[in-house]
Amino acid sequence: MLKFSQACLLLWLGVICLLLAIPRAALAHPAHSAPMNYPVVLGFERFYSGLDSEERLAEGGLLLLNELNCVACHAPPKAWADQLSGSPGSNLEGVGDRYRHLDLELMIRSPRLLKRDTLMPSLFSGPDRDLVEIEDLKHYLASLKRPDPYPKRPEGDIDRGRTFYHQVGCVSCHAPEADYRPPHLSPETELDHTGLPHVPMNLADVYSEEALVEFLLDPNHHRPSMRMPEFDLSAQEAADLAAYLKAGPGLTISSGLSQALVAMRVFEPDPVRAKRGEAVFAKKRCYSCHEMEGAFAESRPVSAPLANLAERAAARFPEGLTEEANFGCLSARALEGGVPYYGLDAVQVRAILAALQKLHPDAPKRTAHQTSEARLDWEWQRLNCYACHEVDGKGGVEYGRDIFFTSKNPDSLTFGRNGFLPPNIAPYEKQLTVEWIRSKLGHGAPPMKARPYLRARMPQYHPHATAEMVAVWEKILPKSGARPSAFGQKEIKQFLKSPQDWISAQGADCATCHGATDETPPAAVRLDAAPHRLRVDFLEAFLNDPVGSHREIGIDLEAPDP
Repeated sequence: MLKFSQACLLLWLGVICLLLAIPRAALAHPAHSAPMNYPVVLGFERFYSGLDSEERLAEGGLLLLNELNCVACHAPPKAWADQLSGSPGSNLEGVGDRYRHLDLELMIRSPRLLKRDTLMPSLFSGPDRDLVEIEDLKHYLASLKRPDPYPKRPEGDIDRGRTFYHQVGCVSCHAPEADYRPPHLSPETELDHTGLPHVPMNLADVYSEEALVEFLLDPNHHRPSMRMPEFDLSAQEAADLAAYLKAGPGLTISSGLSQALVAMRVFEPDPVRAKRGEAVFAKKRCYSCHEMEGAFAESRPVSAPLANLAERAAARFPEGLTEEANFGCLSARALEGGVPYYGLDAVQVRAILAALQKLHPDAPKRTAHQTSEARLDWEWQRLNCYACHEVDGKGGVEYGRDIFFTSKNPDSLTFGRNGFLPPNIAPYEKQLTVEWIRSKLGHGAPPMKARPYLRARMPQYHPHATAEMVAVWEKILPKSGARPSAFGQKEIKQFLKSPQDWISAQGADCATCHGATDETPPAAVRLDAAPHRLRVDFLEAFLNDPVGSHREIGIDLEAPDP
């Protein structure tokens, strides 16, 4: 049996060989796309840069403080507590089934080894790391098994999964496959390069296919942070998607090392070491991010409040923190003493320091996000709604990724980008009913699909992730005419049968584009969803002036002939 030091040596040799053995073709697959070498928060990456002023960067720094879950240990000032509520880590239930023990050890040693852009810091990267503690913690995490085996799922189809991945909306956040061409493109069409950052799916290589299917079916359970929302997948769709994500080009290593690594895969968690590992889990305060039941939930000691950190930073670095300086979690290298190491880049450090100054006790009274519109913008950045939806020229599907979005009804393409992309929010922002917004964001029964012609799907979030967004949106909605629509199914049928009686004396065949059933996908928004979606005052205005109302949402229609 290999000694512990020999096992560690083989492990690290294996990691180095695996990294060097990645063929160039592997980078074509989205699961192997090149990651950023720092924690990636998409809302920060898209809207903030090193060219911004300190005041502007401070807004991005607040986002980082929240998404990196700094507030789990460093309490924010009371005036900011509603905004800086934190972002919890992964659910560790069944983690011993999702990861092999070698991968667990890598994740404990340094999460960046498995996922370079991870938001999870390392607690064992410092020069004083304890290898025995790492091994004990590995035994503890490996002992967290599912109560039941993974249920039997349909066999996945790689080709179906490949097409589904590029059509359902995954490419809004993740990279499209470099060699994939949408089937509707002509051979002469050249694909644009994508410039926005994306979230690589390196963990798809780590998870077993069964574990990956279970994750795709219920990501809200596995990732309480909601960074990966649910897409209402069927078991077959999840199996197809998992088969595709696991089908990237494989890695090759020497036969001798391969045999040694295979021998090390035989692993059973030791109950004694697992118990010691549970104590390490508490000592390192891993439960600050990874919510656990029992004793861990009873007491959560915290470090210095954010306001105190602001005072320390201002005193030690009045002109800003340089990359060579050391300041706790913001340091450019791992420190001893169990200080979490995030591996932040210089712009992120600048942004966080600027944000800390806004939280300084002597800073002016909080003025950020006092308007509902500004707070809604914060929520959209946090949940990355801007990846799909545009609001007043901000966000939306990136050019270069939009070509992958398609419609089930070719006629919808006559409406331009409105016919195949998720809708711009601004035209509808104050036209939707509260009930519809609540249901779309997970607060109530799932609504009917207003745009069944789109292949892209609206993500499903857990209600607690969108509660603040719903509350703020309700404040924005005008009070007049906000009552539920008086139009019912009978009136809608009459409207479809005789649209001229509803729209104008000229008449128009609205049902040709809009439709009213799921039997054939319409080319435009379903009309029978209108009573549930649209406020009465807007709906009536829309029916009275369809041409003008369409123009307001970016669609020009020819005026109907008399």
